[in-house]
Amino acid sequence: MNRAGVTGALFVINACSLIFEVVAARKAATFLGATAYANSTLLAAFLAGIGLGGWAAGTSTSDYTRATRRCAILLFAASAFCIVLPAAFSWLTVGGPSSLTARGFVTVLFVLPVGFSVGLSYPALTALHAEAAGNLGPSVAGTYAADTLGAASGALLAGLVLIPRLGLQTSAVVAGIGLAAVAASLFTSRSPQSTAHASRTSRSSASGAAAQLRILFVFFVTGFAALALEVAWVRLFTLVIGTSIFSFSLTVAAFLAALGLGSQLMRRHVDQFKNPLDVLSVLLILIGTSSTALLLLTPVWERLYLAAYQAASTVLVFQFVVFGVGLFSIAVPAGLMGAGFSLGVRVLHAGGSVAARSVGRLYGINTLGGVLGALAAGLLLLPTLGVRGTVLVCSARSLSE
Repeated sequence: MNRAGVTGALFVINACSLIFEVVAARKAATFLGATAYANSTLLAAFLAGIGLGGWAAGTSTSDYTRATRRCAILLFAASAFCIVLPAAFSWLTVGGPSSLTARGFVTVLFVLPVGFSVGLSYPALTALHAEAAGNLGPSVAGTYAADTLGAASGALLAGLVLIPRLGLQTSAVVAGIGLAAVAASLFTSRSPQSTAHASRTSRSSASGAAAQLRILFVFFVTGFAALALEVAWVRLFTLVIGTSIFSFSLTVAAFLAALGLGSQLMRRHVDQFKNPLDVLSVLLILIGTSSTALLLLTPVWERLYLAAYQAASTVLVFQFVVFGVGLFSIAVPAGLMGAGFSLGVRVLHAGGSVAARSVGRLYGINTLGGVLGALAAGLLLLPTLGVRGTVLVCSARSLSE
């Protein structure tokens, strides 16, 4: 599989995974109740699966054929989970366990395997992209952009087109078919021809295990803050554009699109920095300050929303104007988060880790941090501190790193 094929596969995998997540979120609201517990349980289960899959990919074989075959098998299994989940949740709503805890456990059992297959696919396919390109840094930036932009597209497609027009069951089938198609393409792919024998990333910018442990800790905290901020921003935007599948999809899609755009902008520069750790420190400071500044823009969003509502000629135009407002609002902090990921991989790789291990470990630890961030925001920070307090706490954590 060539570089374009790898990028396309990652785009489709993540688009389908977000369609599945939006469908699952809607079904979980009837199964668990439309509460912070339902949203946090679903998001944490999905992200935990992604994080565990990413970490597993980082410790697995680097053999191309075995890695792609394993991804394909898991994606086929994930496609089956996508197709049966709405019907299974409908049955469980009527005849399932009455305990809320037991229902949450059943939700985890359905959602976590899909997240695991998605998480495993990203490091494995990124390593293949780097093998074909002969350069890890730009490959990570490019595939991370495909990963997040695909997810953003899936969230928009689910919230604006598939679910309103086709319903939950058919939307889940579409996601399952997409994952199965990618799995089939992986089974028939061939080993790429590397254009270089080794990555051109400098190995002098980090020394030993201590530097690697620090960068992993930094990205664990960054993942925590990023997902807590995302949950807070979803709550903040719903105060402006209302509580619906439409507003949820737009906010999540805007956040993911900003991540992808930031990663794509970093693609040409990631290998040019002599000291990526210094650049990463600056990015973390900017993330903290720009996240705090968003709180001051709430009146501006309200005015823009009203102006768009009055000026838009159709509902579709209004929806995309609102998406543009959301993307513009969070573009700076989320874009900086996306830009920082490839720098983190470069630091780990410079410390001696092979490509798949560097990508998998950072992707896994960043996502697992996000699991705790989503749970903390939904169950602790927002109920006790509110939106403003949550944003300030998470911004302070970014500044402290």
